[in-house]
Amino acid sequence: MLYLIFVRLTGWMVLFARSSASKDAELLVLRQEVAVLRRQNPKPRRAGQAETLFADARSAGQAPGWAAQRHLAERLVAECALADGWGQPAQWLTEAAEFFRRAGHDHIERACRSLLRKAGVPLPRREHGHRAVPPALAALGITDREAEVLTLVTEGLTSKQIAARLFLSVRTVDKHVERLLAKTGVSRRAELRTFRT
Repeated sequence: MLYLIFVRLTGWMVLFARSSASKDAELLVLRQEVAVLRRQNPKPRRAGQAETLFADARSAGQAPGWAAQRHLAERLVAECALADGWGQPAQWLTEAAEFFRRAGHDHIERACRSLLRKAGVPLPRREHGHRAVPPALAALGITDREAEVLTLVTEGLTSKQIAARLFLSVRTVDKHVERLLAKTGVSRRAELRTFRT
């Protein structure tokens, strides 16, 4: 199963150059392929062999300039490792999430965090503050996450759509919107559009 994933990895490296919708589609295709492979071989007979193969592949990916490929491979293989109970998928996903957060690949970071959440692993805390928030909004006390929600509100998305995009519950999004209304001093969600980020 690992061999098939690595064969496909070459094509997936193109993900970095595509649009967000295209990247999401590729990730859905990947999940489908993993599901099909898992049905074909539901219980691996040689988890130790898979772990050895992946350790060899990880060491080969330590070369300079291959960090993105190595972390993407870790993210992809971690899903199988979690399901089959081998390796250190929590560590791989944590490292990959941090790498992709710093690289600005939010969709892959969210996928890593989602897998960590499904595995019951405590999620690494995101850095809080106002680094990505425009100074005018930061002066109002708006946090990074609230700024993300505000951006999506100004695009006209509903709370349910925002929740799906940011991997949050609808209630959490509603609470962010409530805090945005309070911090900006406006009374209606539609008025938040004047605070474009």
